[in-house]
Amino acid sequence: MSRTPPSRILLMFALAAAATAASSWRIVIGPGFELYLAPLFYLLAYRIWGLRAGLLAATVFMIPSWGWWGHPVSILIAVLHVVVVDRFVRRNRTMAEATGLFTITVGTAIGFGFLWLQYGAPPSLAGVVVIRKVINDTLFATIADMLALCFIVDPVTLALRRRRTVSLSSAIYVTSLMFGRRRPRCCSSAKCGGSPPALNRRGRISAGTSRCSSPHSITIRRPCGGCTTSGRKMSLRGC
Repeated sequence: MSRTPPSRILLMFALAAAATAASSWRIVIGPGFELYLAPLFYLLAYRIWGLRAGLLAATVFMIPSWGWWGHPVSILIAVLHVVVVDRFVRRNRTMAEATGLFTITVGTAIGFGFLWLQYGAPPSLAGVVVIRKVINDTLFATIADMLALCFIVDPVTLALRRRRTVSLSSAIYVTSLMFGRRRPRCCSSAKCGGSPPALNRRGRISAGTSRCSSPHSITIRRPCGGCTTSGRKMSLRGC
Protein backbone atom coordinates (compact mmCIF):
# COMPACT_ATOMS: atom_id res chain seq x y z
CA MET A 1 0.00 0.00 0.00
CA SER A 2 1.53 3.30 -1.11
CA ARG A 3 1.97 6.10 1.35
CA THR A 4 1.67 9.78 0.57
CA PRO A 5 5.07 11.55 0.84
CA PRO A 6 5.23 14.41 3.38
CA SER A 7 5.89 16.88 0.58
CA ARG A 8 2.65 15.82 -1.09
CA ILE A 9 0.74 16.25 2.17
CA LEU A 10 2.07 19.80 2.44
CA LEU A 11 1.06 20.37 -1.15
CA MET A 12 -2.47 19.13 -0.38
CA PHE A 13 -2.76 21.57 2.52
CA ALA A 14 -1.45 24.37 0.33
CA LEU A 15 -4.00 23.55 -2.39
CA ALA A 16 -6.78 23.37 0.21
CA ALA A 17 -5.78 26.78 1.61
CA ALA A 18 -5.67 28.27 -1.88
CA ALA A 19 -9.07 26.78 -2.73
CA THR A 20 -10.55 28.14 0.51
CA ALA A 21 -9.15 31.58 -0.24
CA ALA A 22 -10.51 31.47 -3.78
CA SER A 23 -13.89 30.30 -2.47
CA SER A 24 -14.10 33.37 -0.27
CA TRP A 25 -14.03 35.63 -3.33
CA ARG A 26 -17.36 36.41 -4.97
CA ILE A 27 -17.29 37.15 -8.69
CA VAL A 28 -19.83 39.90 -9.29
CA ILE A 29 -21.42 39.53 -12.74
CA GLY A 30 -24.09 42.21 -12.29
CA PRO A 31 -26.40 43.75 -9.69
CA GLY A 32 -27.77 40.92 -7.56
CA PHE A 33 -25.93 38.24 -9.56
CA GLU A 34 -22.60 36.77 -8.53
CA LEU A 35 -20.62 33.54 -8.75
CA TYR A 36 -18.42 31.74 -6.24
CA LEU A 37 -15.92 28.94 -6.88
CA ALA A 38 -16.54 26.59 -3.95
CA PRO A 39 -18.68 24.06 -5.92
CA LEU A 40 -15.90 23.63 -8.48
CA PHE A 41 -13.31 22.84 -5.81
CA TYR A 42 -15.35 20.43 -3.69
CA LEU A 43 -16.60 18.55 -6.77
CA LEU A 44 -13.02 18.18 -8.00
CA ALA A 45 -12.01 16.94 -4.53
CA TYR A 46 -14.81 14.39 -4.71
CA ARG A 47 -13.73 13.31 -8.20
CA ILE A 48 -10.12 12.77 -7.11
CA TRP A 49 -10.39 11.39 -3.57
CA GLY A 50 -13.93 10.14 -3.19
CA LEU A 51 -17.00 10.82 -1.07
CA ARG A 52 -15.36 11.52 2.30
CA ALA A 53 -12.95 14.04 0.81
CA GLY A 54 -15.82 15.65 -1.09
CA LEU A 55 -17.89 16.04 2.07
CA LEU A 56 -14.94 17.53 3.96
CA ALA A 57 -14.12 19.88 1.08
CA ALA A 58 -17.75 21.00 0.80
CA THR A 59 -17.78 21.87 4.49
CA VAL A 60 -14.46 23.72 4.47
CA PHE A 61 -14.78 25.56 1.16
CA MET A 62 -18.30 26.77 1.95
CA ILE A 63 -17.36 28.23 5.35
CA PRO A 64 -16.88 31.73 3.83
CA SER A 65 -20.57 31.73 2.91
CA TRP A 66 -21.39 31.68 6.63
CA GLY A 67 -19.60 35.00 6.94
CA TRP A 68 -21.37 36.42 3.87
CA TRP A 69 -24.92 35.55 4.81
CA GLY A 70 -24.74 34.83 8.54
CA HIS A 71 -26.11 31.27 8.44
CA PRO A 72 -24.76 27.74 7.67
CA VAL A 73 -27.58 26.71 5.32
CA SER A 74 -25.32 26.94 2.28
CA ILE A 75 -22.89 24.52 3.92
CA LEU A 76 -25.73 22.05 4.52
CA ILE A 77 -26.84 22.35 0.89
CA ALA A 78 -23.26 21.76 -0.31
CA VAL A 79 -22.93 18.60 1.80
CA LEU A 80 -26.23 17.26 0.46
CA HIS A 81 -25.06 18.21 -3.02
CA VAL A 82 -22.00 15.96 -2.75
CA VAL A 83 -24.10 13.06 -1.43
CA VAL A 84 -26.53 13.33 -4.36
CA VAL A 85 -23.67 13.63 -6.86
CA ASP A 86 -22.11 10.46 -5.44
CA ARG A 87 -25.37 8.55 -5.92
CA PHE A 88 -25.70 9.71 -9.51
CA VAL A 89 -22.05 9.12 -10.46
CA ARG A 90 -22.31 5.54 -9.21
CA ARG A 91 -25.04 5.12 -11.82
CA ASN A 92 -22.82 6.47 -14.60
CA ARG A 93 -24.34 9.95 -14.66
CA THR A 94 -22.40 13.19 -14.88
CA MET A 95 -21.94 15.60 -12.00
CA ALA A 96 -23.66 18.29 -14.06
CA GLU A 97 -26.80 16.16 -14.40
CA ALA A 98 -26.86 15.42 -10.69
CA THR A 99 -26.23 19.06 -9.82
CA GLY A 100 -28.96 20.36 -12.09
CA LEU A 101 -31.53 17.96 -10.68
CA PHE A 102 -30.50 18.59 -7.07
CA THR A 103 -30.43 22.38 -7.25
CA ILE A 104 -33.75 22.60 -9.07
CA THR A 105 -35.52 20.34 -6.56
CA VAL A 106 -33.97 19.95 -3.10
CA GLY A 107 -31.70 23.00 -3.23
CA THR A 108 -34.51 25.25 -4.41
CA ALA A 109 -36.90 23.98 -1.76
CA ILE A 110 -34.40 24.47 1.08
CA GLY A 111 -33.21 27.88 -0.10
CA PHE A 112 -36.63 29.29 -0.89
CA GLY A 113 -38.14 27.97 2.35
CA PHE A 114 -35.31 29.31 4.48
CA LEU A 115 -35.38 32.79 2.95
CA TRP A 116 -39.14 33.01 3.35
CA LEU A 117 -39.33 31.64 6.91
CA GLN A 118 -36.20 33.25 8.35
CA TYR A 119 -36.15 36.63 6.62
CA GLY A 120 -39.63 36.97 5.19
CA ALA A 121 -38.12 37.57 1.75
CA PRO A 122 -40.64 38.26 -1.03
CA PRO A 123 -40.97 35.52 -3.65
CA SER A 124 -39.32 37.64 -6.34
CA LEU A 125 -36.16 38.18 -4.28
CA ALA A 126 -36.03 34.57 -3.13
CA GLY A 127 -36.46 33.46 -6.72
CA VAL A 128 -33.46 35.52 -7.86
CA VAL A 129 -31.29 33.98 -5.14
CA VAL A 130 -32.42 30.45 -6.05
CA ILE A 131 -31.84 30.97 -9.79
CA ARG A 132 -28.37 32.32 -9.05
CA LYS A 133 -27.61 29.19 -7.03
CA VAL A 134 -28.82 26.87 -9.80
CA ILE A 135 -26.71 28.63 -12.46
CA ASN A 136 -23.60 28.81 -10.28
CA ASP A 137 -23.57 25.17 -9.19
CA THR A 138 -24.52 23.72 -12.59
CA LEU A 139 -21.91 25.82 -14.37
CA PHE A 140 -19.04 24.72 -12.15
CA ALA A 141 -20.22 21.10 -12.10
CA THR A 142 -20.01 21.12 -15.89
CA ILE A 143 -16.50 22.58 -15.74
CA ALA A 144 -15.51 19.86 -13.26
CA ASP A 145 -16.87 17.22 -15.64
CA MET A 146 -14.86 18.69 -18.51
CA LEU A 147 -11.65 18.73 -16.46
CA ALA A 148 -12.21 15.10 -15.45
CA LEU A 149 -12.81 14.30 -19.11
CA CYS A 150 -9.46 15.77 -20.19
CA PHE A 151 -7.13 15.12 -17.24
CA ILE A 152 -6.26 12.40 -14.72
CA VAL A 153 -4.98 13.22 -11.22
CA ASP A 154 -3.20 10.59 -9.13
CA PRO A 155 -4.80 10.80 -5.65
CA VAL A 156 -1.53 9.86 -3.91
CA THR A 157 1.20 11.67 -5.83
CA LEU A 158 -1.07 14.42 -7.22
CA ALA A 159 0.55 13.88 -10.61
CA LEU A 160 -1.51 15.51 -13.36
CA ARG A 161 -1.68 13.71 -16.69
CA ARG A 162 -3.54 14.61 -19.84
CA ARG A 163 -5.70 11.89 -21.28
CA ARG A 164 -4.34 10.54 -24.53
CA THR A 165 -7.72 10.42 -26.20
CA VAL A 166 -10.80 12.50 -25.51
CA SER A 167 -14.13 11.59 -27.04
CA LEU A 168 -15.50 14.57 -28.96
CA SER A 169 -19.06 13.26 -28.79
CA SER A 170 -18.78 12.76 -25.03
CA ALA A 171 -17.34 16.25 -24.58
CA ILE A 172 -20.25 17.69 -26.56
CA TYR A 173 -22.65 15.66 -24.45
CA VAL A 174 -21.22 16.99 -21.18
CA THR A 175 -21.04 20.63 -22.24
CA SER A 176 -24.49 20.62 -23.84
CA LEU A 177 -26.07 19.75 -20.49
CA MET A 178 -25.90 23.45 -19.60
CA PHE A 179 -28.15 24.26 -22.55
CA GLY A 180 -30.81 21.61 -21.94
CA ARG A 181 -29.87 19.36 -24.84
CA ARG A 182 -32.39 16.61 -25.40
CA ARG A 183 -31.18 13.04 -25.29
CA PRO A 184 -31.58 10.77 -28.29
CA ARG A 185 -35.10 9.47 -28.64
CA CYS A 186 -34.01 5.86 -28.29
CA CYS A 187 -32.46 6.70 -24.89
CA SER A 188 -35.26 8.81 -23.42
CA SER A 189 -38.19 6.68 -24.49
CA ALA A 190 -40.00 4.79 -21.76
CA LYS A 191 -40.19 1.77 -24.08
CA CYS A 192 -36.44 1.73 -24.53
CA GLY A 193 -35.03 2.06 -21.01
CA GLY A 194 -31.55 2.71 -22.40
CA SER A 195 -29.00 5.28 -21.31
CA PRO A 196 -26.72 7.77 -23.15
CA PRO A 197 -22.93 7.92 -22.78
CA ALA A 198 -21.93 9.27 -19.36
CA LEU A 199 -18.84 10.11 -17.31
CA ASN A 200 -18.34 7.49 -14.61
CA ARG A 201 -16.62 7.71 -11.23
CA ARG A 202 -13.14 7.21 -12.70
CA GLY A 203 -13.63 9.85 -15.35
CA ARG A 204 -14.14 7.29 -18.09
CA ILE A 205 -16.87 7.51 -20.66
CA SER A 206 -19.27 4.60 -20.45
CA ALA A 207 -21.05 3.69 -23.65
CA GLY A 208 -24.78 4.20 -23.68
CA THR A 209 -27.18 1.33 -24.12
CA SER A 210 -30.27 1.02 -26.21
CA ARG A 211 -32.98 -1.58 -26.36
CA CYS A 212 -35.24 0.06 -28.91
CA SER A 213 -37.29 -2.04 -31.27
CA SER A 214 -37.90 0.87 -33.63
CA PRO A 215 -36.43 0.44 -37.16
CA HIS A 216 -35.10 3.99 -36.81
CA SER A 217 -33.24 3.32 -33.56
CA ILE A 218 -29.52 3.86 -33.09
CA THR A 219 -27.36 1.58 -30.99
CA ILE A 220 -24.30 3.27 -29.49
CA ARG A 221 -21.47 0.80 -29.85
CA ARG A 222 -18.46 2.74 -28.62
CA PRO A 223 -17.76 5.60 -26.18
CA CYS A 224 -16.43 7.61 -29.14
CA GLY A 225 -20.00 8.02 -30.35
CA GLY A 226 -19.86 5.60 -33.26
CA CYS A 227 -23.28 4.18 -33.92
CA THR A 228 -24.93 1.75 -36.25
CA THR A 229 -28.45 1.64 -37.52
CA SER A 230 -30.81 -1.24 -37.34
CA GLY A 231 -33.20 -1.78 -40.20
CA ARG A 232 -33.91 1.28 -42.29
CA LYS A 233 -32.06 4.49 -42.90
CA MET A 234 -30.76 6.31 -39.82
CA SER A 235 -33.10 9.03 -38.58
CA LEU A 236 -31.48 12.43 -38.03
CA ARG A 237 -33.79 13.09 -35.10
CA GLY A 238 -32.36 10.09 -33.32
CA CYS A 239 -28.72 11.20 -33.62
